[in-house]
Amino acid sequence: MKPKKWVLISLLIIILLLILNTLLMVWIDSYSIAHPKQDHYYCEPNRNFLKTEYIRSNPALYDSFIFGSSKVGAINPYSIQEGHFYNMTYSAGIPHEHLINIKLFLRSGVKIKHLLIGFEEISYLEPFAKRQHQGITKAHPLATGNSWLSQYLYYFFRFPAKVDRTNLMTKLFHPDRTVTMDVFHQKSYYAQLTQQFQNRDINETEYVQQPKFSIPAGYHGDELQDTLNDIKEIIQVCRENHIDVKFFINPIHNVTYEATDKALLTKFKYSLAQLTDYYDFSGPNSITSNNLYWSDTTHYDIRVGEYILESLYHYGKPPKDFGIYVHKTTL
Repeated sequence: MKPKKWVLISLLIIILLLILNTLLMVWIDSYSIAHPKQDHYYCEPNRNFLKTEYIRSNPALYDSFIFGSSKVGAINPYSIQEGHFYNMTYSAGIPHEHLINIKLFLRSGVKIKHLLIGFEEISYLEPFAKRQHQGITKAHPLATGNSWLSQYLYYFFRFPAKVDRTNLMTKLFHPDRTVTMDVFHQKSYYAQLTQQFQNRDINETEYVQQPKFSIPAGYHGDELQDTLNDIKEIIQVCRENHIDVKFFINPIHNVTYEATDKALLTKFKYSLAQLTDYYDFSGPNSITSNNLYWSDTTHYDIRVGEYILESLYHYGKPPKDFGIYVHKTTL
């Protein structure tokens, strides 16, 4: 075989293999980028992308939004009377992502009336750049100023990772093993979530003694100044667009709280008070010290989500020691 012909055949084989690999990655679609309207997933998708694209493409559906990490997923948006709320909760959401998503919504014609934004220790610990290299958290390309092509190349023009290989086996041999998420049908999702919680049958003594409640959630880093700049810009955007915004710091399970860099947390709280009023639910109290209100040392349950709303909107009877209202200070 002539060298030129051999090189051409080899090149064609490589191109064919790359095309087949890309098609396989699209079919596996671990983070639900290629098929965004499916309601069931084989693992947790990139909900940051999915939810942002859903709202951007349907600007008239909602006029109010809850932003935060997966913690705020326990807050039922349909419990809030003012505004038509949608919960943007996704894994470890940080303020910079909230900022660029809010800006994208406004550019896309979404008329925002109210925002509810929750913070926690991860809010000022993890850098945005790092999250742009994680399939589960990579931001919407239009929010970052990137192209759709770059988004698709990132997810599909690569060798299958462990998560892709796992999902491939699941799709082939266990196609009914799915995870329902809260992207497109939040009303039914939260109704189901509430019903499941009300019907749960647990032995409280055994539940609170589970080993998982002795393992703190561990986060590291220091992005405090960038985070404060992002929050400051969120406040400015809300002021310019006449958006009512409420801020709060999420409850932190006592085991995680004890493992947290309290000096940095205190600095964040003090600095936040220079920018805005907020509610602080993070300190030790009857909720953070009781495992019955938690699914693990990161996530509180829907009862706590309701207590947060009762405190923020001044109704019901949340626990008296749950939440401190912090006034903006000029110190």
